[in-house]
Amino acid sequence: MKYDISDLLYGLDLAGGGDEVDITRLRARVEAKLKAEQAKPDGRPKRRRLARTAVIAAACAAALGVTAIASALGGFGWLRETVDPEYIGLVEPVERSAACNGIKMTVIAAQEYGDMGVYYVSLQDTEGLGRVNESAVPFWFDKSGPRSEELVYYDAETQTAVYERRIDIQRGGFEQADYLALEALCYSTVELGDMRVGADLASAFVNGESVGEPYADTGGRVPEPGLTRGRAADIPGSGGAYVSAFGSNCGFFAVQVCWPDSERYYSILPYLLTEDGERIDMRFQLYTVEPQGDGYSLSEFMFDADAETLSRCELHFEGYYSELVKGGWRVDLELGDAPELKRLTAELGGAGEVEIIVSPLGVSMRGRYGALRDALEDEELSLEAGDGRIELGAAATGISDGVSADQLFWHAPETIDPNAVSALTVAGERIEL
Repeated sequence: MKYDISDLLYGLDLAGGGDEVDITRLRARVEAKLKAEQAKPDGRPKRRRLARTAVIAAACAAALGVTAIASALGGFGWLRETVDPEYIGLVEPVERSAACNGIKMTVIAAQEYGDMGVYYVSLQDTEGLGRVNESAVPFWFDKSGPRSEELVYYDAETQTAVYERRIDIQRGGFEQADYLALEALCYSTVELGDMRVGADLASAFVNGESVGEPYADTGGRVPEPGLTRGRAADIPGSGGAYVSAFGSNCGFFAVQVCWPDSERYYSILPYLLTEDGERIDMRFQLYTVEPQGDGYSLSEFMFDADAETLSRCELHFEGYYSELVKGGWRVDLELGDAPELKRLTAELGGAGEVEIIVSPLGVSMRGRYGALRDALEDEELSLEAGDGRIELGAAATGISDGVSADQLFWHAPETIDPNAVSALTVAGERIEL
């Protein structure tokens, strides 16, 4: 029967409360876990994603040495051999941890390539309270820009999760974090179902408080929360949330909501339902969420609906809450210079002058605000490499600083060797590299 050494050792207390690894304790723990694994129906620990494994000998402690074993648990070698994620060949070891409130965060490996980056981060509930699970949602703080995340490994026994985080980095005018922080972790989600609030919406819109200039006169800027907080209506079944005000904000029907600022994360969103069963979703969700100092947080939601429409509507809410563990997890990053980049500047039709970076993770472009996204956001991009072509499709993400620059990002379906790329084609234009 085959076992991965990290499967047998990961998550074990090898020191028994001391600073040094206890060899006797190590042998007993490995033997106990080996017996437990053999007793399972399939002889393997349950994993979300399995990778290449190695046959091990019982004398692993003597073969590897105590220090090597201790450093391998949840480290870069463990990530490579046990998880074997997609971009393992593009990252460098970091292996730095931060622990708080029984949750351990480890940045196992990371690397940035120009305007793109990839991080492998693990979370472990060291108190075994079930807070790190397959549906847990971490709230990270790192580089500015779009990002995607995938859970690539989960072990229920040690309550350990590993996340692959792809980050597209916003450049220019933004101070970028040189660290990764975890602000909170959501777990144990409870769906709240449909919640109806009885209120005369048309009257609340016409006769309620009115703030802000009409939207057309604001230059298209998103309104800011502005209604005076009160207590307009309860939201039944919400766990303590309520409507604090109805009114008009920049000509939109505004619904102001307060919810408990507690050890829970709330997501409670309103929608309108007409007498014919037609659903009307909000026009804006104002993300300015401010604690009020009395145990509640507040935000406002805007609907593009006039009084006549509102007279035929009911106000409903839907959402969920999750238990929340907060803390101060932070790991400073000192990443080495990334190799294998191609940088150039080129004229691209209506986009004008564009800065282009080809990296192992894909292609990024930075150009004039408004022009780059208008010209290329929906355009497919392909690369010529050797005798073949790599299709990247349309831009995966795009961001703007709102003043001078746009950025677009095309993600590669597989790792790219930039040195092998001879040309790229986008919007019918071919550019030699």
